[in-house]
Amino acid sequence: MTRAEALARALGDDAPALRRRLAQAASDLRHDLRERMRRPTLDPDARTLTGRGLRLRWQLRRWPEQPESYQNQQTSVGYIIVEEMEETRS
Repeated sequence: MTRAEALARALGDDAPALRRRLAQAASDLRHDLRERMRRPTLDPDARTLTGRGLRLRWQLRRWPEQPESYQNQQTSVGYIIVEEMEETRS
């Protein structure tokens, strides 16, 4: 395991650090998407931050099941995926 992978794993296992990482990613979104991430909900077990119809998911690297490579680089802060969700109205 590389140092970057060890740091990323530690971040993913630390709920406050994970929230900060996901919040930073949310602040980097386009304005219209950023608005949908107001008052998001953190699920530390799923490693997601969920807003209105939008979810940011943290994972170790782009393809976590595959080894590190040029196309699957490892950073010390992991990889964030933006997922569009269907909004449900109650």
